Amino acid sequence: MRREKFDAARFGYPKTHTLCQVTNEGFAFNEGWAECWAGTPATCGDGTNFNQEGNVATALTGLEKCASRPTMVRVLKESPGSSSALVLTGSAEASGRAATTVSIKGQNGDYSGTIYSPRLHKCADQRTITVYRQIGPAQDPSVDVEIGSDTSELHGHHGEWSIGNSGFRSGTFYARAAKMPGCRAGSSRSIRR
Repeated sequence: MRREKFDAARFGYPKTHTLCQVTNEGFAFNEGWAECWAGTPATCGDGTNFNQEGNVATALTGLEKCASRPTMVRVLKESPGSSSALVLTGSAEASGRAATTVSIKGQNGDYSGTIYSPRLHKCADQRTITVYRQIGPAQDPSVDVEIGSDTSELHGHHGEWSIGNSGFRSGTFYARAAKMPGCRAGSSRSIRR
């Protein structure tokens, strides 16, 4: 009970909040964990602000694909006082390929975005991002038109990429990072311009 009172004061409980509201790391992690557990993640903005519980939930959901829930819970329990995000990153790195999250934005043919992975240096830095013009109703890199690519560079806790002006101003577009050793493939949502 003593710890609960400490956390209530430290992380600003109680209050009403939304998935994309900017709060603080502790509050966002606690609520993001709950949203992940409930199966209700949400990407806010470009998905890189971890003071938003929706982004935390999305990242934890990605980590869950690499490490089971029981493993994630065990790692948290065995590491009191540690940064929860770093602890979970370690558990994801211990098993299989790390999840990859890609975002895209742009207009007038100029497309850019971010890439996030719990294996930051291996999977988000110097990663080739390819942008496609979607032909059919679903993403399919084997038939969609490649319009450009870039190599991501680390900026804080994520990688950034930009293909510059592709000349493709209208259509449906998405960005993709192909699977590589230790890293899962990742695709952004499709955007219509």
